[in-house]
Amino acid sequence: MATEKEIPIIGAQAFQDGAYGHSKDTEQKPGRAWDRKQQDVRTVLCFVCLMIAAGAWAGLFPATAQENVQHSALSTQHSALSSSLSALSAQDSALSSQSSVLSPAGTNPFAGTPGSIVGWGSQVVGVDLSKGFVSVAAGFWHSLGLKTDGSIVAWGYDNVGQCNVPTPNTGFVKIAASGHNLGLKTNGSIVAWGWNNSGQCNVPAPNTGFVAVAAGGRHSLALKADGSIVAWGWNDYGQCNVPGPNTGFAAVAAGYAHSLGLKTDGSVVAWGSNYDSDGNYSGQCSVPGPNTGFVSISAGGYHGLGLKTSGAIVAWGCNGDGECNVPSPNTGFVSAAAGAYHSLGLKADASVVGWGYAGHGRCVAPAPNTGFAGIAGGWAHSVGLKADGSVVAWGNNIYGECDVPSPNRSFVSIAAGESHTLALKTDGSVNAWGNNYDANC
Repeated sequence: MATEKEIPIIGAQAFQDGAYGHSKDTEQKPGRAWDRKQQDVRTVLCFVCLMIAAGAWAGLFPATAQENVQHSALSTQHSALSSSLSALSAQDSALSSQSSVLSPAGTNPFAGTPGSIVGWGSQVVGVDLSKGFVSVAAGFWHSLGLKTDGSIVAWGYDNVGQCNVPTPNTGFVKIAASGHNLGLKTNGSIVAWGWNNSGQCNVPAPNTGFVAVAAGGRHSLALKADGSIVAWGWNDYGQCNVPGPNTGFAAVAAGYAHSLGLKTDGSVVAWGSNYDSDGNYSGQCSVPGPNTGFVSISAGGYHGLGLKTSGAIVAWGCNGDGECNVPSPNTGFVSAAAGAYHSLGLKADASVVGWGYAGHGRCVAPAPNTGFAGIAGGWAHSVGLKADGSVVAWGNNIYGECDVPSPNRSFVSIAAGESHTLALKTDGSVNAWGNNYDANC
């Protein structure tokens, strides 16, 4: 087994005091002397919520004119998907956690389409998840669900108020979760709550005109309708200093201490920390050339992924476990997702390719590796949505995050947290499974 890495951890009650050890394979939580009865005390940060990230906030609106360049490029890629994906195409285009296409505030195409949530892992919980949901987001140790009526349901670990949605709890259209939460409203304003030790919940004025949000380690990013980005919160590495010219952006993604912005001309702008948790140069803000032709972006804790119009994936940043070494042939990809130390790519033939740290088999999709329509990367596990509406999960399963509940059907969207998993069903219900110590499932 490879040597375990130490990374700065955020999102639990003692996090403001510094960094905590974290294993690639096991999760621990600081600040509480709990007896887990053979479960490790967890001290972990999961940045894949950001992919999810990319998953929870994307797809709720039709594209603006500004974003049509990105949308048209992606449509060329997705047209190559096999006919087996067509069964979920409507749901995927609306709810896909991989989409980077953005749209103006003020519309909600899901109105009147009830949905349920199914969950498994350590975050399965005592709130009503049976109907009315349209989107989900997985935070560190808590979960968010967006409903058709524009309200947000939050459950799980609540040490800093991350499950106390501010009032009025209405009019929301997009959500993002980390140690803190971001909710985008139909009027273009943002509501932020939860962990706020670095001001990541203090939305700058004027709080208007926003169309997308991303929650980083201890900072927040938001895209405006005019193509500019607003960033706030922890800024020790300049992750909130958007490089000029701050115009022409179409998508945002946030890592632990770095930020990514996709422009309408197909280039990617990266800023913030260029170093890993050990202080070594890793280059997550140094996008490889030629910096053109990108159609979507995904941010891991210390690395970035970009999908190109050619169907190739470009990866850069921390590469201690090969998470930036895209396997050959690097062609035919239609989406990408970044885990903590591993990466995932969905191909046009509906198969999933994984690379990077392979502990517990998180990089190898179970057979038959076909029929996939969506992907999400957790801390140490991976999740795939199939075109037939079933969910497949693989990798670390200490908390049952890979044990999909029955009946395994009718799913339309997925999200992967640190050690729990969320999936949205066509009936508007949510299933949650995995680590449920804090009732986040």
